[in-house]
Parts: sequence; structure tokens; C-alpha cells
Amino acid sequence: MFADLPGTGASFGTLRGELGSAMIADVGSLADWIAARHWSNGRVGVTGVSYSADAAMLSLALRNHHITAAAPISYDFDPFEDLVRPGGILTSRCSPPSAPCCGSWTRLAARRVRQAPRPGESARSWG
Repeated sequence: MFADLPGTGASFGTLRGELGSAMIADVGSLADWIAARHWSNGRVGVTGVSYSADAAMLSLALRNHHITAAAPISYDFDPFEDLVRPGGILTSRCSPPSAPCCGSWTRLAARRVRQAPRPGESARSWG
């Protein structure tokens, strides 16, 4: 099954924020809807290219028990590659890899997703 999140691609709806917590919560709601279908085994994988891959990666922070796999393609954020080895060359500005700057994006993303409504809290219907 393929779906575009509200306000992206060929979907209806309004984009409420670039990779915002509401958008990521929509991924969880969609996973719940898919898992409840009679043809579903209850396990949902998420994927995407570029922007939608970012959404797929962020959706893992929801800890939705139906989302069991992510296969992002060309997603934008890789703290190790972006901060520690940009272009494949070790940088001293973020060495060692445990330096605070290496986890800043990851912490920000996790905080944004933790603030998202949990699946089922939204009145949104995907049916």
C-alpha cells in the first residue's frame, strides 16, 4: 500500500508543518488503520525517498507497535555522516563521535516526536 501524508504528493489535506509532530503522528494513525484491515498481518513497514524517508525515520520514534521496519532511501539526516564524516572525511569539529553536536539533531527530532499526539488520540479517519 502506498500513501502520501496530508498535504504532500498527491494527497488531499493540508501540510501542517515540515516534518512536524502532527505529520509524524499521522504516520502512526495510518499504521494503525492499515493494521486493523482484514487483509493485514498487523505489521507495517515505512519507506520513502528524501522528504518521505525523513518522515519514515521520524515515525520510528513513535514506538508504534505496528511499525516494525523502516527502509529509508536518501534521507536527509545522518548525524554520523553529516557531522562526523561529511564527504567521508573525519572532521575535528565533532570528535569524538560522542561530542554534544553529534546527537543534537537526533535529540531535537526525538523531542518533537514525543510531543506528538499518540495514535488514537486524533479523530482522524483514514477509512
